[in-house]
Amino acid sequence: MTVNAEKLESWKQIAGYLDRDIKTVQRWEHQEGLPIHRLLHTGHASVFAWRTELDAWMQSRQQGPEPLRSNSQLFTTDRILFVVVTSALAIALAVHILQSP
Repeated sequence: MTVNAEKLESWKQIAGYLDRDIKTVQRWEHQEGLPIHRLLHTGHASVFAWRTELDAWMQSRQQGPEPLRSNSQLFTTDRILFVVVTSALAIALAVHILQSP
């Protein structure tokens, strides 16, 4: 395969290759990191993308959701400290309310 066959040289070609609308691939570039390249010209830029980069990007997105955290990660030091401090403040407030006339 030649280099030119690997290169998509417009939003229309990129969108067609990914079987999506142009607006969708533009949004993916801005929000999801779709690998788009630009050639700067006076006043504007033309876009292009490499098929291999697009294929790798799509493959990385099909890996599935992030695995669930294990129970050991649910009880971090910060979380335990937060619960202890919040509980101590609640007890102190309850004691103060009960002791006031």
